Amino acid sequence: MPADVPMPGDPAAETVRSSAPTLRDVAKRCGLSTATVSHILGGTRAGRFKPSTRQRVLRAANLLGYRVSSAARAMRQGRTGTIALLLSERVHRSQVPMSQLVEMERGLAARGFGLRLSVLPEAAEAELPTVLGQVACDGFIIAYSSQIPLQLEAAISSHPAPAVWLNARRETDCVHPDELGHGGLALRDLAARGCGAFAYADFAHDLLHGSGHFSEVDRWRGFTGAAHELGVPTQLLDGSWEDGPGRCADWLASGGRPGLACYGHEVAQAVTIAALRRGLEPGRDCEIAVLGNAPRHPIHMTWTLIDLPDAELIAALLRQLDAKLVDPTTSLPPQAVTGRIHRSTVHPGSAAGPADRRPGRPAQGLDVATDAEERQGTAATATRSSTPPPYQLYRPRQTVRPRCCPAAKAMCASGG
Repeated sequence: MPADVPMPGDPAAETVRSSAPTLRDVAKRCGLSTATVSHILGGTRAGRFKPSTRQRVLRAANLLGYRVSSAARAMRQGRTGTIALLLSERVHRSQVPMSQLVEMERGLAARGFGLRLSVLPEAAEAELPTVLGQVACDGFIIAYSSQIPLQLEAAISSHPAPAVWLNARRETDCVHPDELGHGGLALRDLAARGCGAFAYADFAHDLLHGSGHFSEVDRWRGFTGAAHELGVPTQLLDGSWEDGPGRCADWLASGGRPGLACYGHEVAQAVTIAALRRGLEPGRDCEIAVLGNAPRHPIHMTWTLIDLPDAELIAALLRQLDAKLVDPTTSLPPQAVTGRIHRSTVHPGSAAGPADRRPGRPAQGLDVATDAEERQGTAATATRSSTPPPYQLYRPRQTVRPRCCPAAKAMCASGG
């Protein structure tokens, strides 16, 4: 029976060796076989051994300063335990919200993988096969959603590691939001709310050429397709950021309880502000549906939101990745994930959705001041309300400066 392993600081312990300890050194110290020590330190079949045996091995490894080599373990197991997320250095090509990154990291961790971010420089697109060959991973998640380089598609198809595409509409191995269905959801919801006229607003993209993300055209096509099924006419309100919001507000003021679908919260916010200035209240005089997740907003408004399904999107993506890891040669059909539709009153200082403040608790750092109060010169510390009227704009709280006494004013005037 081998002698017990001495602890650090024990006089029987050897001095620190100049060379790095090996697995054989640990086995010799414990008096055990190299295979037993490898199983215990490597985490494979460690439960088959007694706790006292595992403790001896760990104490010996700690004494000798032995560390398990992740590269060597990857070579033995044939896997690195990481999934690479490929991103473009151009933001408009790869747009992955933080909510999707969190869901991705959690889902991969539950599967025993780590997430690695790999940003591909645009200058290296001609050398993508070589660049991808230097990325050590067990699989790829490709987050190129628009203007996908042809070199990238060729490099991925020839790479041995499996790959799935996020938020890109392709023939195989991809998961993306159902943008056609989202446009139809917006039209049908507006019709269910009693709207008599329908229009689609997007002055952020060029719908005629459609050179950007596929959602730019698909949302509009889904909107008009649902209108054709219901037998109602639609109108496209495009233009520029300078005149687009005003045109939309003029159309909303035409009467007949109009219903407007907007591409994204930026377009919806600009239109809502223009409508409020004309005395129109969304939810009362007109209806506005927003395609896409809505973040924080500086005004109080009522919208119909068609949220993108971040959690469901990543769950479907990881299921495809599981299948590709089992058989990298298989081709999976594309999967479109439909989002959720709900009515939301967006409050300042809170995310889109029902107000997350306690009753009577105002938004932090914000006060409500009407135009009449500003004309009268009153302080911008008007009565706060958790549900202020929608026509009131929120403005940052003004700091009250202390008044100086006459002596201090005299010193300031003299430069003292």
